[in-house]
Amino acid sequence: MSFAPRNTTPPPISPVSFANGIEEVRRTRPLIHHITNRVSINNCANVTLSIGATPVMADAIEEVEEMVSSANALVLNLGGRVRR
Repeated sequence: MSFAPRNTTPPPISPVSFANGIEEVRRTRPLIHHITNRVSINNCANVTLSIGATPVMADAIEEVEEMVSSANALVLNLGGRVRR
């Protein structure tokens, strides 16, 4: 079975829609759970703070249940992960 390729490029977002989205983030201050590598962890936290959200960088197995139930979003950056 063969599938035709889909156009997966999202439509462009208007400046007004972008501004409204950032305003919503600033108004609601969502908790964003990051699972990322040690190289980019500081940059990820700073970008999240700069748009008005609240970052958390928890990656311990013992914290998974609490993070899943508390966070409003998840950012995964698994490049360069190593087993501990």
